[in-house]
Amino acid sequence: MTITDEMPDEWVVDVVAAIERRGWTVKDAHESAITVQLGSREAAVLDADPGSVLVIGWTEQHGIDWGLSTDAGATPWTRRSR
Repeated sequence: MTITDEMPDEWVVDVVAAIERRGWTVKDAHESAITVQLGSREAAVLDADPGSVLVIGWTEQHGIDWGLSTDAGATPWTRRSR
């Protein structure tokens, strides 16, 4: 995996490691976004539709943003982390 540009390398590596330590599956991780396959328990906690993925991204304006997607490509909304 090559990590460059938008998200700091160390941040992506550390977040992916933390996610995987919880036993969750990281579908993809790169400079633009990290996508996480949600199991039924995780989907229930996030009130997500079956088959949804968690998309974590970085925006210059807001910093860390996340959202849910059924196609791992677009999120209809994001939630800003502070």
